[in-house]
Amino acid sequence: MARFDDLTLAEVLADPMILAVARADGWSKENFKQEMIWASQELRRPKIGKNIAFSPTVAKTAVQPCCAY
Repeated sequence: MARFDDLTLAEVLADPMILAVARADGWSKENFKQEMIWASQELRRPKIGKNIAFSPTVAKTAVQPCCAY
């Protein structure tokens, strides 16, 4: 039997505690969902010549949080 320690994307998006923290951080459920989908796709994309999986510039332009800080 295989054991997975990481949550799947579906599990993250359905977890009430994770969604509560996202809301507390100013994310709408839809914006949080889009950001998690983007991050999931970035982690699966092969990196050529780069070891960076997260790009704050892309994240800021792709999805904006619902509330200004």
